[in-house]
Amino acid sequence: MPKKQKQEAMDITPEKVGSWAFIIGVILAIVIGLFGKYIGIPVTSTSVVLVLGLLGVIVGILNVTDREVGLFLIATIAFLSAAIALDNVLKAVPVVGDIIIPVIGCIALFVAPGAAIISIKALWDISKTRYS
Repeated sequence: MPKKQKQEAMDITPEKVGSWAFIIGVILAIVIGLFGKYIGIPVTSTSVVLVLGLLGVIVGILNVTDREVGLFLIATIAFLSAAIALDNVLKAVPVVGDIIIPVIGCIALFVAPGAAIISIKALWDISKTRYS
């Protein structure tokens, strides 16, 4: 690999950090949701909430462009609303519910902080353009 290409590959950009935060957040949410109770990490532990929440904030700040704000917020609202309803449905299905409910909860812990950041940014942009 030429030196210039090697340097470009090693550059750390906000986009790369945001992309990796998203990938790590999704993987952690799924793994902790599936195996957390078996390895002694409860889904509601402070460390899980903080790590997933921080990754969600990083994704919200670094990954979502101005063009994607609306789609991101709609997708987040749809997911979080569906997660609440699905939680109630899955409680009636003993084995499947016990497996999937914690995964959905962890994904919600990961997605919600990013949505909050993007919502605040969108409100700021709306008020800035409207009142300036």
